[in-house]
Amino acid sequence: MFIKFVISFLYQKFYLNLKKQEINSYKDHLTTRVGSEIFSKVFQPITEKIWGDPSKLDKKLSETRVQLPSILDMLLLTIGLKKKNNFEANEFIYPKNGLNNIWKKIQNNCKNKNFELETTVSSFSLENNKVQKIHAKKNGKEITYNLSSEDIVINTLPLNIIQGSFEETFGKGFIEESNRVLQMNDLFLVFLSIKRPKLFEESWIFVADRSVIFHRVSEQNSFDSDMVKEDRTIVCCEIMINNFNRGMSDEEIINKTIEDLTQIKKEEIEILDKKLIKLYKSYPVYQKEYEVKLKSIMNKYDSIENFYTIGRQGSFNYIGTLDCMDIGFGFVKWLRNKDISSWEDERKRTNEYPILD
Repeated sequence: MFIKFVISFLYQKFYLNLKKQEINSYKDHLTTRVGSEIFSKVFQPITEKIWGDPSKLDKKLSETRVQLPSILDMLLLTIGLKKKNNFEANEFIYPKNGLNNIWKKIQNNCKNKNFELETTVSSFSLENNKVQKIHAKKNGKEITYNLSSEDIVINTLPLNIIQGSFEETFGKGFIEESNRVLQMNDLFLVFLSIKRPKLFEESWIFVADRSVIFHRVSEQNSFDSDMVKEDRTIVCCEIMINNFNRGMSDEEIINKTIEDLTQIKKEEIEILDKKLIKLYKSYPVYQKEYEVKLKSIMNKYDSIENFYTIGRQGSFNYIGTLDCMDIGFGFVKWLRNKDISSWEDERKRTNEYPILD
C-alpha cells in the first residue's frame, strides 16, 4: 500500500497538477495535495465520519484543517533521517489541573460582577436597530433583562439558536438561508476510566477506519498526569453523530466504544467507570461555497448597533479553545480602541487561525 501511496502522490504532484484541474470541493483540493490513493484510503473515511460527503464540503477545509509536510520532509521522515515535523506543533503547554482552572479563575475574578450562572438565554427583543431586552430562564422561571442605551450584547451562542429573534428584523428568507448554510454536527464524548497507568504513548490519535465508532482518542495523562490517580488513566473517545451511528442508544454507543478500543489495543481493557457527554450542534460543517453566504449572514448581525456575535459558535468559526480566548481578549482590546480600527478589521483578524491538531 505504501508504494501505491508514493506512486499516486508523485503522479498527482508532477503530472496531474501541471494540467488544468477544476477544484470545487474539499475532495478536489485535497486530492491535488496528496493524490487519489492517500485521499481515498486515509482522508475520505475520516472526513465522512466527522463532516460527511467530502465532495459536498468547501475547499477551505483542506486549506485550513489539513497540514502536510513538504516532499523533502516526507522523504527524510520516511527514511529515518528526521524525527520531528516542521509542519505541525510538536509540543503543547497545558494549564496545570486542566482548562477548568482557567474558567474557575475567571469566575472568581467576576464575583463582584453581575455574573449569572445556570441561566439559559431564550431570545432577544430588538427595537430601533438595537437589542433592548434579553429573555432568559433560570430554575424554571422566565427572566427579562432590560438594557440601557450604553449596554452592548456580546453573543457566543450558536447562531442557529439565536436566529429566531432576528426574523422580524431580517425577514424569513434570512432564517431559511441561515438554516441552509449554518450546518452543525453533534459530537458525543465517551470518557472511560481505565485500570492502568497509561493506554497510549500519543497525546491523541485520529482513527480513519469507518468500522470504529470514534474518530479521535485523547488521554488525560498526556496533558496532566496529576489529574489522574497513579494506577489508572482516563481516555476520551470523540464520536461524531453521522450515518454510521445515528439511531444507536447511549448504551450501544458506550459498548461499541469499549469494543473498538479493545480491538485497537488488541488486549483486554479493565473499565472502572464510564460517562457519556453530548455536545449538540458543536461542529461547524463547511459546505461548498459557504464563505460568501456566511459573510452575508454575519454582515446582517453586524448591522445591529449594540450586538456582537463572536467565537466558534457565535461566528461559525472552526477554531479551538486557544483561538476563542484570543478572540475574547482581542474583542476587549478592540472595544477600548475602536476609534483606531474598524469592527470589520477585527472580524477579519479572527477568521484565519493556524491549526494545531
